[in-house]
Amino acid sequence: MPVSSTSSLNSWGVYIVSAVALVLVLTPQLTALGRASRESADWRYLDGVRMMIDSLGPGIAVNLTSPSGLAPDPVSLDGHQLSTSYGDGTLVFNTKWALPSVTISPSSQYRLTLSRGEVVVSQIG
Repeated sequence: MPVSSTSSLNSWGVYIVSAVALVLVLTPQLTALGRASRESADWRYLDGVRMMIDSLGPGIAVNLTSPSGLAPDPVSLDGHQLSTSYGDGTLVFNTKWALPSVTISPSSQYRLTLSRGEVVVSQIG
């Protein structure tokens, strides 16, 4: 076998081993980045829902719909807290208005109104 063929095979072998090693080294970082991105999206979504609830006043109704392209986790309402679970954790936000014990599904639309200091949640459609 000519020397150039052996050298070429060796360089391809080193290239393949290096590429596999790079993937193995980067996998944990990419997984952590994906988890952090999901947590950040859930945090922003839940904070937005909290701001909508806190901004309610007498005679004001707000329609709540999940943003297109984003499928957040279900949001639980109970007492004065909003919460959602992600991975191995739970995000919790407090609200100024009392909330019923319901779970908001990301695939549905809801109308939020304020009645006697308590938020009323009704599903639309």
